[in-house]
Amino acid sequence: MASGGMMEKISDDPEFIYMTDNTLKYINKNHKKVMAKMYDYKCDIKLKVGDAKFKAHKDVLSEASDYFGAMFSVDMREREQKEIEIFEISPHGFSALLDYFYHGRVSISPDNIEDVIEAARFLHVEWILEVSCDFLVRHLSLENYDTVLHLADFYSLGDLRWDISRFLGENLTTLIEEPRFYQNLSFELLLNFLKENIYVEMSEGYILKIVLDWVHENYDARQKYLPRLLEHVRMGMLELEELDRLPDEVLDIPEVSKEVDEARRYICSMTTQSLYTSKKYLPRGSRKVLTIMAASEEANGTIVLYRDAKTPGICQEELSPRGLDTEVEFTSQATIGNFLYIAGGYDHQYCSSNRLFRFDPRYRDWVELTPLLQKRVSFAMCSSDTALFAIGGIHHMIHGEDDEEIILSSVEMYEPEENCWKPLSPLPHGSYDQAAAFVSGSLYVSGGISSDPVDPVPLNYFYRLKVDGGTWQPLPSMLHNRQGHSMTPVNGKLIVIGGRTAHDVATISDCLANEMYDLATHQWTEITPTPPDIGHIFRYVDILDGKIAFLASHDGHQYIYFYDTEKGKIEPGDYCGREYTRVTTLQVSYPSAQI
Repeated sequence: MASGGMMEKISDDPEFIYMTDNTLKYINKNHKKVMAKMYDYKCDIKLKVGDAKFKAHKDVLSEASDYFGAMFSVDMREREQKEIEIFEISPHGFSALLDYFYHGRVSISPDNIEDVIEAARFLHVEWILEVSCDFLVRHLSLENYDTVLHLADFYSLGDLRWDISRFLGENLTTLIEEPRFYQNLSFELLLNFLKENIYVEMSEGYILKIVLDWVHENYDARQKYLPRLLEHVRMGMLELEELDRLPDEVLDIPEVSKEVDEARRYICSMTTQSLYTSKKYLPRGSRKVLTIMAASEEANGTIVLYRDAKTPGICQEELSPRGLDTEVEFTSQATIGNFLYIAGGYDHQYCSSNRLFRFDPRYRDWVELTPLLQKRVSFAMCSSDTALFAIGGIHHMIHGEDDEEIILSSVEMYEPEENCWKPLSPLPHGSYDQAAAFVSGSLYVSGGISSDPVDPVPLNYFYRLKVDGGTWQPLPSMLHNRQGHSMTPVNGKLIVIGGRTAHDVATISDCLANEMYDLATHQWTEITPTPPDIGHIFRYVDILDGKIAFLASHDGHQYIYFYDTEKGKIEPGDYCGREYTRVTTLQVSYPSAQI
């Protein structure tokens, strides 16, 4: 019976060279060079394994294997023996490991793979187990999927199904060209691949073609599997033309036909797509990441960084500006579902704008939607699951050589279902540069700068509006006056971070104090302050992996930070660059390697 615990997942792709089509030589770059020579006159131990005998050096065996390290320790009787016998493994497996002990390499083929795994597990050589898993995934999984899963289970290698599906996805465009690919591909592997959320460099339409081609490779035997396979094809990611060309064998399956009809509605109703949240409408490999956008005049939304919660480092992607015809830098933003909306800002004449654009992370493009009722800039914007809200701001106009600014109190709501804006109850007074959040049917607005000449500095005002009716109601004021801050709902609390504060118009500075409002007790509480060396915090934040992510600028350089609300701790993240001011969380599909 195999021994040992579950093996950890392979961290990096191992280095190997092909000896033949089916034999790989794996090389451990970190293997400590051994000065002793195999079978030289200094060998001080003989080993009998099955019918074979080997000679080796105790110190080499002890260095390479925890098993031998324990055997030749001070308290073990084998320490003084000149010959030992090992019954639990085969000579072929031990021979392969002995070569690795001395040279840092091992050759693996379908003929010796189980012997190598058996010996590595028994002798506690983790690196050999890792490369054995790699070999199983690369060279045996497509033709012998069940056998690979059996070996992984028997020798406690862990669940390799995800690794096998990932390998299939990463190499699918090459593998489908092999003559026996469809013949050798098992139903279990194909089904598991479709179930997993694996990044693939091909469209969902091509994935569907692969499913149909696999069935037609042996139609009489495989036709019965078609409904179960199609259940995991993402019909919402097909083009409308592809849906129109679906064969009868697909449409004759009632459950699939229903999904196709829903996919048609999804595609044809562009404005409501943000209301669909199933993974069926996401590309394969989509994962929740911080999407950090450069909003300078030069970049204007075309350079984006992605930051995965589970993978250190940042990926950068340069996008086409297609569909985006506004200055991103001065717009306000919010998300519904997996779509980013930006609105307002300035037009090309530096007058306030009422334009609304939506970013689709699936295709990395923008589309313009119904404009705001009121042109506005420097306004608060937030969202519910089904609507956008625009609150206050400034209407900036130019009349010849004269500028005019009107501080707004108007509030409006956009519903994708109707693709239109409608007015809500206005604020008690005009204000701009506020923060807003939506929680449980109510809008909350805090801070900003008022149109009231008595209050020309940042406010600590705090109001609530029930969206389904009524007027704005005052709530306990914030502990600190501030503008340009963020306000984030987290577990029944509103977390307020950053912004600027002042006691008079001449002393505006970064607000280092942060605070939290309890929606149940209606009380404000001081929370962890911002360290001064972080610099200015930008107003757009979002939540990733339970932590509030925000951007801060120090000496013109932008960095990501995370506020852990449970621990009350601000954690440093990564360096971004000089032009990044906006962050949001979206489900994005991109390769594991940096773009």
